[in-house]
Amino acid sequence: MKCYFHVNLCKFFLILFFLNFKFPNKSWGVPPARILTDFEGLETTLYSKDSSRAFLRVSYDRAELKRPNFGFLKFGLSFLEVRNLHAYLDLRHAEPVELISKWNELIEEKSIRYATFEPVLIHLTDIMENYYLLRAEKGKLDAEGKLVLWQNSFVENQNNKQSFQKLTFFCNFAENCLVLEKNKSEKVNFLMK
Repeated sequence: MKCYFHVNLCKFFLILFFLNFKFPNKSWGVPPARILTDFEGLETTLYSKDSSRAFLRVSYDRAELKRPNFGFLKFGLSFLEVRNLHAYLDLRHAEPVELISKWNELIEEKSIRYATFEPVLIHLTDIMENYYLLRAEKGKLDAEGKLVLWQNSFVENQNNKQSFQKLTFFCNFAENCLVLEKNKSEKVNFLMK
């Protein structure tokens, strides 16, 4: 009961946090934080409803707005650059429906859709308790909603480290799994429970 209360309390504070972004209200007595760049060291965790164990934790050091320059032209668009993105994903405790739902919410969010992540570190534990470490200097969500990692990217598991020019990580909704595409011909499916 205590864990369930803790999960609901965390959800309540997350809802208040996001409402503060969407509908800032000065009468609450605290000036609202309007953009993600106001925060440093942000971390969020999702817990399983069944086991009350964490299955996803995402953190970053800071986010900065960058305006691209091409020669003497400066574009009015700003892009979000997220520094030191860390994700810990444990598929033994993941709720597939919730994880897929969160993935869809993420790829629909415009500020994240055009964001870059520098560097990216993903710790993944599959349902067979195999541990994987994915790392790259740069990452971005592509137009199809896939997380693309490049520049010094590698996958490490069980003392085996392989470097790749590009890694692609995405949800396969039809097969209820996460897919790591190492190159065009080599894919690893991580089944969800």
